[in-house]
Amino acid sequence: MKAPAPSKRGKGKRIRRTPDQLATEANAIYDMVQQRKSVSGPEIRAKFPKVGPDIKGYVKQYSGKSLKSKGTRRAMRYVAG
Repeated sequence: MKAPAPSKRGKGKRIRRTPDQLATEANAIYDMVQQRKSVSGPEIRAKFPKVGPDIKGYVKQYSGKSLKSKGTRRAMRYVAG
């Protein structure tokens, strides 16, 4: 009987980001939303995969700017505000 193959864990250690890197990414998200007028969560996550579950909170915490959301769940759109 053959032993099961070891599971793949990931790409290694998690890389810690500096506050400057987080702020730069949050500002880039805000600028993207401002340029396009309205952006969905999947569009933001496609370009910025490390955002996490709370896009509005992330942008508010690290850039000081606020986003508004319209709609619910899957239909939610983010607007600069």
